[in-house]
Formats: sequence, structure tokens, C-alpha cells
Amino acid sequence: MWRAVAQILGKRATAMAISGRNCYTPDMSFGRNPFVAKATLAEQKAQDAGDRRARVQAHRDAANLWERAAEREQPGKQRVAYEAKANEHRQSAEAAEAEGA
Repeated sequence: MWRAVAQILGKRATAMAISGRNCYTPDMSFGRNPFVAKATLAEQKAQDAGDRRARVQAHRDAANLWERAAEREQPGKQRVAYEAKANEHRQSAEAAEAEGA
């Protein structure tokens, strides 16, 4: 049984289970928007892109992911902020595309 727990939750959770402590693992996130992390990673990719085409594509990917993150949020501040980031990345993609033309 402990092998199955180790495979599912990792060694740290197994040690906690054996010691009798709570087996909460902090890397589990229920109720959080997974597209925020993906969009943040896409932003990083856009900043690190070497050539123009890669930068344009990365900005477009980031814009799409921020838009998906906004769709999953309730109307309010977060949704407006995510939509603003999507628009910002779309404008960055257009600017980068015009730069090479």
C-alpha cells in the first residue's frame, strides 16, 4: 500500500503518512485557474524568444491563454486584468510583426 501512495503522492507524502501526520500536498490546487500559470509561462517564453517569428507566436499564444483564463473567472477585477493582458499581448504580437515587415 505504501508503494502505491509513494507513486501517487511522492516520497514526502509517504513519509508524512507513515508518521501519521496529515498528507496534504501543497502542489495540489483545487479551484484555481490553471490557465494563469500557463499564460505566465507563455509570457516568459515571449520575453526569451530569439527571433521575430518566435516572439510573435509566443505573444499570440500568451494572449490566447490569458483570454482563456479570463473566461474561467467570474466578472470582476481578475477577469478585467486578464482581458487587459490578452489585449496587451495581441498588440505586442502586432508590433513585433510590423517591426519585421
